[in-house]
Amino acid sequence: MHIAITNQTGSRNRGCDALVEGVITGLQNQGNIKLDQISLHTSDYPFDKWRYDGRGMDCYWAYPLREMYRHTPWLWSNKLLYRALIAAEGALPQKYAHFRTFSNARKADVMIAVGGDVFTSDYGTFKRHTSYMHIGKPVFVCAQSMGPLSSADTEYLKKSSKNLLGITARESITYEWLKLLNLDCPVNQTADVAFLMKALSKEETYDYAQKYMNADLRGKKLAGLSVSELVTKYHKQGREYALNEMASFVDALNDQGYTVVMIPHVVERKFSNDDQRACLDVLRRVKSKDANLNLLGWFNGVEAKSVIGLCDVLIGARTHPTIASLSQGIPTVAIAYSRKAHGIMADYYGAENGPKLTLGADNFTTDSLIKATELSLSLGKQDETVKLMKERAQNNFAILADRLKDKGIG
Repeated sequence: MHIAITNQTGSRNRGCDALVEGVITGLQNQGNIKLDQISLHTSDYPFDKWRYDGRGMDCYWAYPLREMYRHTPWLWSNKLLYRALIAAEGALPQKYAHFRTFSNARKADVMIAVGGDVFTSDYGTFKRHTSYMHIGKPVFVCAQSMGPLSSADTEYLKKSSKNLLGITARESITYEWLKLLNLDCPVNQTADVAFLMKALSKEETYDYAQKYMNADLRGKKLAGLSVSELVTKYHKQGREYALNEMASFVDALNDQGYTVVMIPHVVERKFSNDDQRACLDVLRRVKSKDANLNLLGWFNGVEAKSVIGLCDVLIGARTHPTIASLSQGIPTVAIAYSRKAHGIMADYYGAENGPKLTLGADNFTTDSLIKATELSLSLGKQDETVKLMKERAQNNFAILADRLKDKGIG
């Protein structure tokens, strides 16, 4: 079976990388899905082709789609646009074959739409991400946080849903909202596929840290801190205030004997969304300049998860460092700039503790970070919940297998 992974914005965002790795692992675990070929359709082809070189995946560049942004408001005109693109792709010389994203996706038996939270009106690109639903092959929308949608985008989704094998929601907020829409496809609640992503062993991770971080992490009391540039953007008191509160929090952790590992999970071509910027700006403000580390370079999602796995606690302002921590049972605090973190944390920690461990990106303080961290550490590892979430994550692919069987595909 040929499966196309679509809606990949690019693995410079290690969350997108974690989704691709999670999908591959989930497909491999699902014994009744015969996996012959995977193609990856990405908005960051040069980087992703390098990232997945040697993995046996065909990589295609969804460049024209990225440049169209909002598309037109009308489904019929967008369909004509996609047909024109398919025709244009067929006329491309062989040296530009990596641009044939639609025509090669049409050769797949099924498309798996990843992206985490791309099906929203928040980013202004909702219609672009629905494009693969309208090129003539079945689509499975996998482990998403969806919404909020404008009324126009909601109607667009309803029209698009007739082309879907199904939608799985990675948290309960999305699931409850989707049920109210009465879409023309099955909807199930599961968990993020990144819960399935593998990690290096501890010894391999220590070796990685020695070679690529120039740091010996053995025997150290570690706290992971994933600072998002979006956190500094959304805070009501402004960027400087947010950075200073984060730096004071790092100082407090240092006073408790922690070495803080900064994890810039998203490294973008767009400087305003580059977490390296925020992480370095926090470290410039801390008192003990040599007491902390910054995870730099082109590390991938597996390497980030592995380093997080050495930590005693993780404070995450991006979704997938948080999931990398939760999936290993590590005490975790989330700093939320969208509703997706609230749903994931509540599903994991429960209705009482989930909200206490999820701080708003618009109003967190040093004191609220310390208080949430102390609560998370007091709760300890959640081994049974880890097991449950991994089962839910694998259920994405059990559901897909059932849908394919029902449709006689594969």
